[in-house]
Amino acid sequence: MTEKRGIVLAVDNATVTLYAIGLGVQLRDLFEEEIPEPGSLCTVLDDDYITCPPSTISHFKPFNKDGVCHIQLLVSTPCSLPEPMKEKFKGAVWSPFVQYLNDPNGVLDGVMGGDLTEVIAKYAPFENKLFEVVSLVEWKDEPLEETRLSVYQNTPWLMEYRAREMKPCHEVLPDAYGCVKQWRVYNHEQQGVGICIVYKAPNPAYFKLDRGQKASSGSEQFVSWLWSPIFGLVRWLIRQDVKRAGADSYHDWEQFKATEDYNDGDGNRLQALGKWFIYRLNDTRWRDQKKGKQTGQEYNPTRTTMAVATATDIKAAGCEKPFRVVPKEQRQKNGPFDTHELQMEVSFPFKREDIEDDQGKVRQDAHFYDLQLGKVEIYPIQGELILKNIDEHLKELHEKNADEYEKAKDEVFIVVATVIVSKNFYENAKNYPKNGLFLVKWVDEIKYLHGGRSIYQKE
Repeated sequence: MTEKRGIVLAVDNATVTLYAIGLGVQLRDLFEEEIPEPGSLCTVLDDDYITCPPSTISHFKPFNKDGVCHIQLLVSTPCSLPEPMKEKFKGAVWSPFVQYLNDPNGVLDGVMGGDLTEVIAKYAPFENKLFEVVSLVEWKDEPLEETRLSVYQNTPWLMEYRAREMKPCHEVLPDAYGCVKQWRVYNHEQQGVGICIVYKAPNPAYFKLDRGQKASSGSEQFVSWLWSPIFGLVRWLIRQDVKRAGADSYHDWEQFKATEDYNDGDGNRLQALGKWFIYRLNDTRWRDQKKGKQTGQEYNPTRTTMAVATATDIKAAGCEKPFRVVPKEQRQKNGPFDTHELQMEVSFPFKREDIEDDQGKVRQDAHFYDLQLGKVEIYPIQGELILKNIDEHLKELHEKNADEYEKAKDEVFIVVATVIVSKNFYENAKNYPKNGLFLVKWVDEIKYLHGGRSIYQKE
């Protein structure tokens, strides 16, 4: 059942015109016993509406003036855009709540672009915009605290700029990212945020003495794997006895025991799969590097971060991506601990050069980059599906509507995909970014960045 918070735009003898984010303009039958005012808040239902009390949100105040819906709200305008975006967004006024607004009288002409501005706008639908700016609201003191909210930073032009121009983080600052600089040495003060991509696996650094005794208290038979571009692939040791004196993960155990989210005691970290954590590294090379500096000797590490460092001081972080953990069928399992598949919903802008080669076929190394996951590989079947649907959509527009085609060919398309962990994640991490640790399992949707119009949806 649909239930969205909205506002009343207009009222006539028979209908009420409503607006809600995600639904757009909606018409509902007017009930004579309760006639709402334009500018009042409401809850939009499937075939009905419910009026709501006035809002206390300081940065969004709808009200009625002379029978017309008005809103006092914050809006953004663009600044310093590259071509061809400069012409495309010239004169644009945008709010995350009502989308684009008209400014026919040039109220915002003297306002510096890139900053948030508070305005009064009235309901005056024209073309594809619902409101027009009628006046500025002057701030007596400092800008409103709400101007710092992230919802105002994701403007259409900034999102398109990111989609077109943004480069992988490791290309911008290669020395800062352990995913590509695997010999980098870390001290205990450095902190990262990563995802648990494998909840239990044999520890590649585990070894025993000839008599079967463990070589050291730091050597454990099993690990979980954490991934973040800042650190790369890192082992999270599964302690056989986390309560023993001196165990590095004792404090972690106390935290997990209190929340009952993770059972570190018997090595079953299934509840951690797909979740994000803040952690530091226990990197033994740092002590050797420190000694080298004290003695004036240059230290050159002979082992990578993957082989040496382990995660410590681990704390739960907020969820970065929608995900689900699905039990695998027996034929899908790759080893005794490969019991579940992590599936994440990831969106990325379509860049033809990353998927299609010069011959019009899917590139052998088709991929996209995600801010948290890094390089994600796209196999030929999924690459062909993406290219086919976008090309067929553009071809149809070209044949039916030349104007729409000219607009669409310069638009950014967003691909929504279900992404899983590659079975070769460990080897791929060694030669990253030649290969990614993740791959597209299937494509869920292809849509326009602006407006969200869908051109493909998985059945």
